[in-house]
Amino acid sequence: MKLPDRVAFSIFGKDIYWYAILLATGIIVAAIIASIEAKRKKMHPDTVIDICLWAIPLGIIGARLYYVLFELDKYLADPIKILQIWEGGLAIPGGILGGMLGIFIYSRIKKKRFLRYTDIIAPGLALAQAIGRWGNFFNQEVYGYQIEITSSTPWLLTHFPFVVRIEEVVGGQVVGYSIHLALFFYESVACLLIFLALWSMRKRVKHDGDLILAYAAMYGFIRMILEGLREPEYILMLGSVRITQLLCFLTTVAVLTFFVIRKIREEKLGVIIWPKHIEYLDESKPEGEKEEKQAVQEEVTTPAEIVAEDTDLAEFGISPDVISEEAENEPAADENIEANEATEETEVSDNGESEGNDEKSEKSEKSEE
Repeated sequence: MKLPDRVAFSIFGKDIYWYAILLATGIIVAAIIASIEAKRKKMHPDTVIDICLWAIPLGIIGARLYYVLFELDKYLADPIKILQIWEGGLAIPGGILGGMLGIFIYSRIKKKRFLRYTDIIAPGLALAQAIGRWGNFFNQEVYGYQIEITSSTPWLLTHFPFVVRIEEVVGGQVVGYSIHLALFFYESVACLLIFLALWSMRKRVKHDGDLILAYAAMYGFIRMILEGLREPEYILMLGSVRITQLLCFLTTVAVLTFFVIRKIREEKLGVIIWPKHIEYLDESKPEGEKEEKQAVQEEVTTPAEIVAEDTDLAEFGISPDVISEEAENEPAADENIEANEATEETEVSDNGESEGNDEKSEKSEKSEE
C-alpha cells in the first residue's frame, strides 16, 4: 500500500493540499443538495447562498476552536498554528455547532423557523462528511488501534481501505510504518449510508426538524462507537472523560427519547404535536405572484375546497368524512332552496289570480243589479 502525497498540486509555489480540496468539495456538494431541497420546498432561490455565508465561516471557526481548546497547551506554544487549518485539526462536532449557530442567526434575520432551514441542509451535511473524511487519509490522521498482521488476521484487516499504513516519525524522520484501523473510511461509509437514509425519508417526515434530529441521532451513534476505537493521540479528553464520545452518547439518547415520547403523545392525542410542519407561501416566485396567491388563500373556501387541499385535517380535530358529507349535501341543499322559492312564487301567483276572479265576480253582480 503506497502512502498518499498530502499535496495535490502547487500554484505559484503555493502547495494545494488534498485535505483542503476534499473539504471544499464536500461543502459544494452539500450546497447543491440543499439547493435541490430548497427548490422542492419552494424557498427563495438565494436561500442556500445566504445560509452558506453564515454557516460555513462559523462552522470552520467552530470546528477549529473545538479542536484547539482541547489541545490548548500545544497551540499556546505556537499560536500561529491555530490558523493553519490545512494541516488538519478540525473537529466535526464543533463544526456542526458553529454551522447551526450560523443558520440560527440567519433564521432570526429572516424571521422564519430555524428547523425549516436545518432540514434542507441535513442530507447534504452527511454527504459532505462522507467526502471530507478522505482528507484524513491524505493527512494520515483519524486512524484506530494498531493491527499486528499474523497468519490468523482476517483478510479485511490486512487490506486497504479497511486498514491504513501510517508513518512512524521520530525527530522529524520516518523510522518505520505501522498498520492501523482506517476509522476515516468507516466513518465515510457510515455518513454515506446516513445520507441515503435521510434522502429517502425527506418527503415523508411530518415535522420540521425531523431530518436534522435523525441525522444527529444516527451520526451520534456511529461516532460514539468509532471514538472507542481511536488512538489516544486523536481523542479529546477532559480528565478521564472522552469528550466527543460523551457528547455523541448524550445527543443520541436525547433525540431517541424525544422521538419516543412524542410518538406516544401523538398516538394518545390523535394529533400532530411540536414541531408541527408549517406551510409557507411559494418564495421562489416574484413578489407580485406571491401577493396574488396570498390574496387567493385568504378567500373563504367551501367545504369541497377544503377537502381538495393537501392538509392534515386531523391536526384541527376535523374529520374529512364529515366535510365530504357536507360537500356532497351542498347541491341537494341548493336544489331544496330553489324548489321552495319556486313554490312560494306559485302560491303568490295563485293568490293573485284568485283575488282577480273575486273582483270580476263583484263587478258582474253590480252590473246585474
